Amino acid sequence: MTRNFRFLVAALCLCAVGNKAYGQIPRIWYCGAQGNNLIATQMDLGNNRYKLTITGSGDMEDYYAAGRWMGTSCLSSDIYYTVIIGDSVTSIGNCAFMVYCSYHIDTVIIGKSVTRIGDYAFYGNQYHLSSVTLPNTVTSIGNNAFAGCGELTSVNIPSGVTNIGDGAFGGCSITDSLIIPSGVTRIGNYTFSSYGFTGSLVIPNSITSIGNGAFEWCGFTSVSIPNSVTSIGNNAFNNCRSLNSITISNSVTSMGRSAFSMCSNLTSVIIGNSITSIEELTFSNCSLLNSVIIPNSVTTIEGWAFQECHGLTSVTIGNSVTTIGERAFLRCRGLTSITCKAKTPPILGINVFSFVPNNIPVYIPCGTTSAYRAAPQWNSFSNFIERPDTTDYTAVKCRNVGYTDQNFTTPIFSAGTYYRTFNLGGGCDSVVCLTLTEYPVIPVFSYSGSICEGGSYTDANFKNITLAGTHYDTLLNSNGCDSVICLTLSVSNVTLTNYWVSICAGAFYTDNHFTNLTDAGTYYDTLFSENGCDSVVQLTLSYYPSVPITNYSASICEGDSYTDNNFTNLTQSGTYYDTLQNINGCDSIVRLILTVSVGIVETPLMASLRVYPNPAGNQLIVEIAGQARNDVRLSRYKRDNVAWRAEN
Repeated sequence: MTRNFRFLVAALCLCAVGNKAYGQIPRIWYCGAQGNNLIATQMDLGNNRYKLTITGSGDMEDYYAAGRWMGTSCLSSDIYYTVIIGDSVTSIGNCAFMVYCSYHIDTVIIGKSVTRIGDYAFYGNQYHLSSVTLPNTVTSIGNNAFAGCGELTSVNIPSGVTNIGDGAFGGCSITDSLIIPSGVTRIGNYTFSSYGFTGSLVIPNSITSIGNGAFEWCGFTSVSIPNSVTSIGNNAFNNCRSLNSITISNSVTSMGRSAFSMCSNLTSVIIGNSITSIEELTFSNCSLLNSVIIPNSVTTIEGWAFQECHGLTSVTIGNSVTTIGERAFLRCRGLTSITCKAKTPPILGINVFSFVPNNIPVYIPCGTTSAYRAAPQWNSFSNFIERPDTTDYTAVKCRNVGYTDQNFTTPIFSAGTYYRTFNLGGGCDSVVCLTLTEYPVIPVFSYSGSICEGGSYTDANFKNITLAGTHYDTLLNSNGCDSVICLTLSVSNVTLTNYWVSICAGAFYTDNHFTNLTDAGTYYDTLFSENGCDSVVQLTLSYYPSVPITNYSASICEGDSYTDNNFTNLTQSGTYYDTLQNINGCDSIVRLILTVSVGIVETPLMASLRVYPNPAGNQLIVEIAGQARNDVRLSRYKRDNVAWRAEN
């Protein structure tokens, strides 16, 4: 059962007046989006399942009503929808499929001409939408486009996408590998924020900023910030409780408040040498973080920056730090040493080192012991140890690749801490300390794709792949190390439906796919199927065998009439036709040749009647009862008697 609606109702917040208005079909009401040339067709598939197909060409309009989002009066949660957006639709409007209470869209097929997915387009489809395949034509994904789709575990972001809006995938449960395309330059606020995001993450070196809460609550285990990033927003990785290592590149100049707070499994962090300030709560409650080196570029450590880092055993404070905010290292009870390279003791806020053992060694520059013993709060420590001037720096290398620089010219192949001492005289040597780490092993990033039979697959990593199977590509990642990309490609068969039909010669054939066919032959129609591949219908049209004319003949006597199954009351000689339908519904022809005979009809007198022709006299000699007369000529014939007259 199908209903067509003009696209005043367009896409599908799918609000309803009653649960199943219009009989048993839920009514598409005034929520969704409209377009001037779009039509929505709704079909009842049975078992509380419906299909909404949007056809036509052009953009869906953005949907607003009375200055607010719609979607507060939606279908019952036991209704499930498959939404098919046709190949000529070019954009999905703001709020087009946004719902608050129905959670009923479980399948979405987006046509291959869509370039833009609007703000809040699929917002709130919380419980059933598990995967979305975006066509390669998409370039922009709007703010909160898929936010709140809590069961969405798999989504591909096409290589042509250049904009991913704030909150676009917030609240989704992505478990597959997520590769952000290289055309994207910004990761917006709360774009991927979700405790359900447990897949792996590749951030391309086109990204320049990571917004507030961009990956808050995410469950991935490691992340490398590429050299292109200059800023990391507030709460960007807050509560990423599975994250165990983080490398912040030298290009990053600012990190927001609580950027990595509550990362309870974080054990290792490398801070690039362009950071000038460690903001409030940046690494607070990272309880397994065991050591941290604050680079010489940092001038300020704000309050609570490392509070409650119970596993922290050593901290190195760079030589440019002038102030450390209140409670910055509160309850870091596990500290066994502090190294402060600043020749002037940094000014401390209240309770900076509260609950830190005061007898641990505090390593300070040569000749600064008296200054530290006189400085407020520093003077609570009892074990100052002067060290030669030490230049500490960090570097990161790829696995199995040797590291060299101006201080270490022999290749170093293992991660670790390396020192080199330069004798400067005067009692203080200069020590160079290199902390060398390795980039996290880049796993094989796997994702899937699909094409139609006869098509080819191309993205940023693979080109013109036509065969189903697993395909690999080895790339240099943003750190200059090798990474492996794995594509699992499936090929959907083109559905071919064959049927055969025969018609009568001269007739027309019409059905759902073909119209007014008159000639025998093979005909094709190509349809759009739900998997995005074409479906082909093949018709073989033939004629029924021609039916020959049925001929037969009959004769009657003059004055009689002829009747049978095909003809009635014929009295004249001639050829007669009748047209009939045979078992195939085609015409067949019956032809009758009828003869009317004139002659003498035998009567009871025939026993005494004799007739002799006399050609010479143009007469008949009629003999009756032995008497011959030649002047009698037959003048009239009837069936039961003979009338004659004598001519003398």
